[in-house]
Amino acid sequence: MTTDDDNPAYAAVWTRYQGRCVRCWGEAEGVHELVPRSQDPAGWQDPDNRVTLCRRCHYWAQHEVGWKAARPVLIEAARVLAEFYRDV
Repeated sequence: MTTDDDNPAYAAVWTRYQGRCVRCWGEAEGVHELVPRSQDPAGWQDPDNRVTLCRRCHYWAQHEVGWKAARPVLIEAARVLAEFYRDV
């Protein structure tokens, strides 16, 4: 999970989700790649490939279900959270 505050891609993602975990809406601790760098070396920093997660949800995505299973869940969760913040 990335925590590089000086990275513009990180800042864009953090702002998009207002520092909230896209899965549980708790306080996020970092930015997670939907498709890992090892699978997409050229596009892993694309803001559309990144979401904010808390430690518990990051563990779920990384270790309990794996990125392939977590990806569609996180994409939908991110869409809902981003829509919520657009409407606020």
